[in-house]
Amino acid sequence: SGSAKHSLLAMQVLIWVIFYSFDYVYFNRKSPILAALWTNLDFLMALCSLLITWYADRYLAYCYLPLGVWTFYAGTVADYQALYNGDPVFGTKPLLKYIEK
Repeated sequence: SGSAKHSLLAMQVLIWVIFYSFDYVYFNRKSPILAALWTNLDFLMALCSLLITWYADRYLAYCYLPLGVWTFYAGTVADYQALYNGDPVFGTKPLLKYIEK
């Protein structure tokens, strides 16, 4: 349907904006919290894209699987980094290092 196509296009735009801005967020700003947010949002967009296309075009839906798997894995790594490292953007200290003691 037209609504699904518009939603899918909007998600594609967001996926690419996340992809191109990740370098700035993580390597320039050095923010593990923003990197985790970016990565998990990317996974969510890939998952939503897969679900939207599942009934209309299975081939296209399967094309989103590698992105979904990769961003799920990358999200777990980014979450670990956000929990075990301080964040200069938000001024936070490592959260889990204090919980474990």
